[in-house]
Amino acid sequence: MDAIVIACANRNIVNYLNNESASRKAKISRHDLQAILCDKVRTDDKGNYQWRVKKPWDTFTQDVYVALENIIVSFKQNLRVINKTSNYYWHYENGKKVLVKQVKGDSWAIRKTMHKDTVFGEVNLRKVKSVSLNEALKNPQFIVEKDLKRQLLSLLQQNFDIKKIKKIL
Repeated sequence: MDAIVIACANRNIVNYLNNESASRKAKISRHDLQAILCDKVRTDDKGNYQWRVKKPWDTFTQDVYVALENIIVSFKQNLRVINKTSNYYWHYENGKKVLVKQVKGDSWAIRKTMHKDTVFGEVNLRKVKSVSLNEALKNPQFIVEKDLKRQLLSLLQQNFDIKKIKKIL
């Protein structure tokens, strides 16, 4: 969508949109660009109208809709999170300093930050569903409403019978 908008925008449109964005604060407008780039569209029967930027061609919205519907979105992970290291270290051999590759040990290295919000972390989504009171009394820790849950747990700690709890609630 962004590429389509950028491809269809020219210098005048960008200039007009920048001026309109700034005009909200400064109360000025580029009427010359507005007359060239926009159409006056009525919004109601009272005579109110809006200025809308002209389409590049008549079937622009339909063509863009078809183009966007045919796009297949895919996400490829091109960076391994963990892999073997290839560590080198400086070592002296026969009095000379030499760069040597590590051969001893099985070293692994994390190649991606793990502290950012990524798809690699655990996602805990709470699912809310309506159940009968009998089902809710069987598993009171899954009740979402905090006040009801607190009151129900306190009654269960006081060894109230389920029939008595139903009468109270």
